Amino acid sequence: MSNGTQRFNHMLVHCSYVLEKLVGSLSSFRPDLKKVIHVTLGRIIVCLQSTSVYPEVKVILENIIYHLLDICSQHSYNHLVVTLPSTSGTLLKHLHKNYENFYRYHSRQTNKH
Repeated sequence: MSNGTQRFNHMLVHCSYVLEKLVGSLSSFRPDLKKVIHVTLGRIIVCLQSTSVYPEVKVILENIIYHLLDICSQHSYNHLVVTLPSTSGTLLKHLHKNYENFYRYHSRQTNKH
């Protein structure tokens, strides 16, 4: 890998990390965002499905998706699953299952302390 490519990948990881921190801070606006955040979530899922993503960035994007799922209402999530293309809907269901099994539990445990 060339030096320019490595620098670009490093910048991409850094930007993804900063975006993750920003999305993580949105939880305080949950009441205002819970009915509209699914639009952003859907767009990220479709883009993630249609492009190759650098592995380190993919992990960060998945964390961003988990933050957004934490904000999203159940009704909006159900609407999103129905309206996404089938492959993107499958990816969303998979990520939601991971969110339910791991992230949601961990998030609630860390917020108790």
